[in-house]
Amino acid sequence: ALQRPVITVFDGGLDQEYHSFTHLLFAKGCLPSAELAVCTRFYAFARAVLPPPDLVVYLPVDIPTLLARRATRQRHTVDQSFDAREFELIQGLLEAWLDSHTASPVLRLAGQHALHEHPQALQTLASQVMDSINTYF
Repeated sequence: ALQRPVITVFDGGLDQEYHSFTHLLFAKGCLPSAELAVCTRFYAFARAVLPPPDLVVYLPVDIPTLLARRATRQRHTVDQSFDAREFELIQGLLEAWLDSHTASPVLRLAGQHALHEHPQALQTLASQVMDSINTYF
């Protein structure tokens, strides 16, 4: 048994994959309705057996900044072929899920454009997250 609470942080995960990427593939016509139904049933099953996140932290970024950051990365990812329109669709799908998400508190942090350039801003962000964690738990 754990002697103290454990904080685990992950990027995206089950909910983001289902609500944004799965629905993006469906919207693009790459995922037929029958396959979306299978994904939906699996998501419902997984969500029924897994606990919801304790806290969802949303760090939005505008599409031009996202594209500029992606261009500077030296790694190849699935989204390398996505254009601005596809990212706007993903962002809309993600925000629609977050607006309707009631199983976990959602902490929305805006204006986090260049945290790596401003160490104090990163500390402020960390404080906001810790304040939210302390508020909810």
